[in-house]
Amino acid sequence: MGANLVSALLGVPLTWLAALGVQMIFGGGTPYGLNGFGRKLYAAVVQAPWLIPYEDAWWLVPSAFTVIMLYFFLSSWLIEYGVMYLLFHKSYDKVLIRESLFKANLISYIFLYVCGLIYWFTAGF
Repeated sequence: MGANLVSALLGVPLTWLAALGVQMIFGGGTPYGLNGFGRKLYAAVVQAPWLIPYEDAWWLVPSAFTVIMLYFFLSSWLIEYGVMYLLFHKSYDKVLIRESLFKANLISYIFLYVCGLIYWFTAGF
């Protein structure tokens, strides 16, 4: 539970800040439009932490949500693995720790993702 608390209280905000930093470095604070697949992909991936209010882009919120959830999943898994490895590397095999945390985080984030999409689609956005 301690590892999960560390990843929730520190990992998620720091991951969002890092993603926002990448967005600002790559000009993500500027609206480039959504003409063409490349610009749509750019908006959904690079601008995911802080979306630009584009017109007629209903699909952008669930797309950015998908991207940011992937960032959070990876950071949570890696942070929790680091904490658990430090605590239990003498008692448990590191492969067992890594795989167990991957599966636990995968289940958690699939649940959170589905809940988020259900909320988005049923709340009338």
